[in-house]
Amino acid sequence: MAATMGSMRRNLKDFSTLLERPEIFLSTQPSLCKKLRTATKAVYDFAKNQESDCTSDKGVLPRLIVKDFDEEQIWQEIELQNTHSVKKLLVAVSEVLVKKNISFK
Repeated sequence: MAATMGSMRRNLKDFSTLLERPEIFLSTQPSLCKKLRTATKAVYDFAKNQESDCTSDKGVLPRLIVKDFDEEQIWQEIELQNTHSVKKLLVAVSEVLVKKNISFK
């Protein structure tokens, strides 16, 4: 587990470093694009590996596919995961609210 957390910290640090200077995104940066793809894939794959068996869903991509995909296709993969996760979270929160008789007024 410690090795996994170390890997995640490294991935997040790499990702943060890439985003420190947003002005570089004003022009095409092929090497930066490759680094961002790699960092995005590492974070996505790590998060999917951390999901428990009861929360994982076979219908959502277990790994982010970036090889031979353009930015829009990669974004659609992430959107697919997020849409599915939001639906599951809404159901879980609804169940908790109903069981606990909690209301937000």
